[in-house]
Amino acid sequence: MPENEIEHKLHETVVETGTCAGCGTCAAVCPCDIIEMEGDEPKITDECDRAGTGNCFNACPRTSTGAYHLGLRLAGRDYDPRTGGYRETLGAVASDKELREAGQDGGAVMALAKYALEKGLVDAVVGVTAGSAWKPSVVIIEDPEDVTEMAGSKYSRVGLVEALAEAAEKGIKKVLVIGLPCQINGLAKIKNYEIPAKGARLLRNMEETTAAKLPEIYATIGLFCTENFDYEKLRELLEEKGVNIEEVEKFDVKKGKFVAIVDGEEKSWDVKEFHDAVPDGCEVCHDFIARLADVSAGSVGTPDGVTTLIIRSDRGEELVKGAIEEGYLEERGDVDFSEVERLIDFKIRKARETWEERLEETDMPAFWIGDYGGMVARADGTYAVRVKVGPAGWLEDAEALRVVARIMEEGYRIKFTDRQQFEIHGIPAHKVPEVVETLEEVGLRSGSEGPLVRTILACPGAGNCSSGNLETEKWAEVLEEELGEEPTPYKFKISLAGCPNACVRPQHNDLGFVGVRKPAVDVDECTGCGQCADVCKVDAIRMVTACGEVTASETDFKRCIMCGKCIDVCPHDARYAEEEGVLVYLGGKGGRDPREARKVEIMFSEEDIPRICKAVIEKYRELAEEPQKERLAHTIEKHGMGPFVEAILEATREREA
Repeated sequence: MPENEIEHKLHETVVETGTCAGCGTCAAVCPCDIIEMEGDEPKITDECDRAGTGNCFNACPRTSTGAYHLGLRLAGRDYDPRTGGYRETLGAVASDKELREAGQDGGAVMALAKYALEKGLVDAVVGVTAGSAWKPSVVIIEDPEDVTEMAGSKYSRVGLVEALAEAAEKGIKKVLVIGLPCQINGLAKIKNYEIPAKGARLLRNMEETTAAKLPEIYATIGLFCTENFDYEKLRELLEEKGVNIEEVEKFDVKKGKFVAIVDGEEKSWDVKEFHDAVPDGCEVCHDFIARLADVSAGSVGTPDGVTTLIIRSDRGEELVKGAIEEGYLEERGDVDFSEVERLIDFKIRKARETWEERLEETDMPAFWIGDYGGMVARADGTYAVRVKVGPAGWLEDAEALRVVARIMEEGYRIKFTDRQQFEIHGIPAHKVPEVVETLEEVGLRSGSEGPLVRTILACPGAGNCSSGNLETEKWAEVLEEELGEEPTPYKFKISLAGCPNACVRPQHNDLGFVGVRKPAVDVDECTGCGQCADVCKVDAIRMVTACGEVTASETDFKRCIMCGKCIDVCPHDARYAEEEGVLVYLGGKGGRDPREARKVEIMFSEEDIPRICKAVIEKYRELAEEPQKERLAHTIEKHGMGPFVEAILEATREREA
């Protein structure tokens, strides 16, 4: 059946609008094997029972980058939509002179590849080579001595997924992948398909797809990329300038110039002269430094002949630091990251101009929304941005409110949420980056949406509320600092209640804390005035009589909720806190399938709160079986409270030790 007669949403919204990155992700995750790559463009070969709205649409980097949630898992909570977030930058060159001379910028990437192969970290390296007459192709390198096959810059797109599938057919189990930002983004979505697709259940029959059969990706190295070129168009443009592409010894793009070395002579032109050779999909790409790679590499920010390396993940750090320690890489000074940021901003600016132009004419998907946290799609096609205010819902910066008011003057509305945040509604897709960046200038961050630790919910607490036993504001700030936006199998909600009044519903959150004080009585000081009994809301206090006279008060701990009100009201200080701390509740939730949390029958010190949170989250990660479907309540129903209570006790014992 001709492709133009097949109803297919992915093809209509991505390929036909000129947005496609040519990464091949859609073909890799199709369970029906009806998407084929012809060059760098997907072709639909048969009717799809989901009309292009299934696996392919969910995993495509051009329907959503998925960068925010994928970046949190890669770079941790340091993820940033511009840079991807990173741990360290450094300049490096290959220690091996042959690699250094063969490489584009000191051969650092080839040195990393050789290190990974020789030390047995991977079975093969999969990367792009310039091939014959600079026509790009993908190589699968198993012999460390062959890494020079990857030397030289590649300025045309070519799919990596097909090569990874070929590697799998050869029996290769683990690979290092080197590619362009668009290719790395596609692989990141394949590797973590349950995250951008809102749950593995939405990606059908993954075990039957090419993606499920690919080798394990040990790490990815992403190459800096301002833009790419269609090979045939590039060849034709060079011919018009009197250059035979087969005679070119080296290509480079730097400082706005397209450079070709022919017979040792440098020829350069304004890169704008090659604009007609840039694929449409590259014009909307805004990822210069491969934000979802374990390591990014390029020439910007370091002197000529030195590679800039950006380390993001544990695996990236292991790869680079290991290569340095084993003598494969030599460090060559610091990176001027302002130069890198200059090109990041240049590419983003160009992409946004193209977005706005195309959005007036097409139904191009707003894939850039996936760069940011806290995005909520509205029924009218616009977006709501969920904004995180100060810890425990406090906001003290008047300028922040003035900025929000100015944003509202654009015609947007604000809705306050039940987690002490607010959402700005009605924002057109292409205006989302502008709104988010404006908010960040006054310290307001978007976020708290998706499979992560949501904004910490807290009542006013001690020092603000007369009933407060726990400094909720203090602990909310600590938890936001240590756990805010921390990735979890599904959304994870924490509530801090200052007292058993439980105004912030700790029993209906995944993890709830309640500040308590256990009362005791000094019978020598008690006059039996009865004020404690009068104030008790649960009738847990009775007066003790002797010879017909009231002599003291007594607490019924089967009724007592340890709110501490009796302690505060005693005029003689006869009542005091024998023990104070927090009670812990696990596995509560609201929504379509509500659960009430189960109480851990132990009082803990408030100093244990961060340890308890981390212990529960870690155990939840270990035991949860269905990402983005299984809340903590469901995990507890499967495995019981035991593993979680034991994790808490172990964590708190460590503090005591």
